[in-house]
Amino acid sequence: METVAWVQTVVLLITAVILYLYTAETAALRRESVHQTKISLRPVVVPIFSPSSLTSWRLSLKNIGSGSAFNIRISPLVMEGGFEFGYSFGRIDYLCPQEEKEILISQTIGGEIHYSDLTKYAFFPRFTTSKQELLILFHDVENGAYQIPVFIGPSPSPGREDGEVVLGPVGDSTRHTKSSLKRLIGRLFEWYP
Repeated sequence: METVAWVQTVVLLITAVILYLYTAETAALRRESVHQTKISLRPVVVPIFSPSSLTSWRLSLKNIGSGSAFNIRISPLVMEGGFEFGYSFGRIDYLCPQEEKEILISQTIGGEIHYSDLTKYAFFPRFTTSKQELLILFHDVENGAYQIPVFIGPSPSPGREDGEVVLGPVGDSTRHTKSSLKRLIGRLFEWYP
């Protein structure tokens, strides 16, 4: 009788361990499924540099992701030089998936904002003579904050006039893991020789 009790206890213990492992694996699959769903519904906002006429250029932002983007802005860009000169960018309230909107650009000279119809912006890929970085910031419908670095520079190929644009990885701007920071730093070193 005692052997039967021990066998039942061992079988019950093995069953409990298998049930625990199955439950843990199912929970991991559920977490991964939720993560993949969030990624598939994430907005991705990219810059579009295009001519608006024969003499003028425009910058617009397009949401190429599957989810809507909210509170879209580009961090101010300070140009290198001996004086205070840069660009400020307007804000876009929202972009639906596949929607594109033009963004207002203003110059800042000596801390003062100047709205003018400039035909060539120094950070546009076609006109830049040095490497620049724009940072696009936005939120998703669940108020998750994201950022996309955009590296702009002159064309690496002689004879080409269109310049170069390299998009960095979409990052969560509220928290950074060591691996995402390493990837971003790696991209910077690829970009800046």
